[in-house]
Amino acid sequence: MSLSGDKSCYVNPLATQGAHHRVEWFGTSCCPTNLARYLPSIGQYAYAKTDDGFAVNQFMNSEAEFETGSGLAVKLKQTTNYPWDGRIELAVHPEREENFVIRLRVPDWCRGYKLKVGDESLFGAGAMTDRGYLIVDRKWSQGDVIVLELDMPVEVVRAREEVEADRGRLAIQRGPIVYCAEQADNPDLTYDAFALSAREPLNMHYRPDLLGGITVLTGRAEEGKPCLLIPYYAWDNREEGFMQVWIREAEDRRLYLY
Repeated sequence: MSLSGDKSCYVNPLATQGAHHRVEWFGTSCCPTNLARYLPSIGQYAYAKTDDGFAVNQFMNSEAEFETGSGLAVKLKQTTNYPWDGRIELAVHPEREENFVIRLRVPDWCRGYKLKVGDESLFGAGAMTDRGYLIVDRKWSQGDVIVLELDMPVEVVRAREEVEADRGRLAIQRGPIVYCAEQADNPDLTYDAFALSAREPLNMHYRPDLLGGITVLTGRAEEGKPCLLIPYYAWDNREEGFMQVWIREAEDRRLYLY
C-alpha cells in the first residue's frame, strides 16, 4: 500500500529502474479486499489464549483482557516502539495473585534478547524458548511488568547460490525491516552501477519528518559516495526513480596483517 492509502501493488519488485508504480486499482482485486478484512481482525492475531495462560504473538501498542482457564480476569497493556526499537514492555494486571504462563514470541530474525520481570533478569531456563516462544511461568501480581529487549543490529543478508539473479549481491535488514536504496535519497548513485561492502558501517537515524517516520541507514557506497537506505515498504511514495533491495557487493580491498 502507498502511505496515502489509495494505491497498491499487485506484485512487489525488489528492483526497478523507475517504471514500476502502485496503481489505484487493478482487475484482480484480491489484495485490497483482503486488506479490508485483515485490518479489523488484527486484534485476533496479536494475542492468543492457551491452556495454561496467554501468548503474545505481535508487538504493538495495545491493551487486551483475558480470562484464564481457572476464571481469573487479566488485563495486559503492551508499550513499544517496535519495529524501530526492540524494547517491549508488557504490564500484567490480574484481579488477584495467581500462577499462569505468558508466552512471548521471539521472531526468527532475532539472534539474541534480554528478558526481565520487574527488577529480576531471567537467564538460562527462565529465558528459554519453546517452539519460538519465551515461557514465563510464575505467580503474577497486579502491576508486574515484563521487559523484553530484542537485539536489532544491522545485518547483511545474502541469497542462496541457487538464486542466480542475486549472486554477488547483498541486502540489508534490521530487525523485521528490509531496506532498499531509492533514487530520491541517492541522487549521486545510478541504478545498479554502485556497490556496498559488507564491512561498510551503516549508521541508524530516526527521521520523524520522512515518509511518516522511519529509521534510515546511512553509509558510503564503494565509490565513496554517500548512500541512504529506507525501509522497503516505504518506496515509491515520492518522485519517480530507481529502487534496489539487492545491491552489488563490493570487493573488499582492505589489507589485513596477521
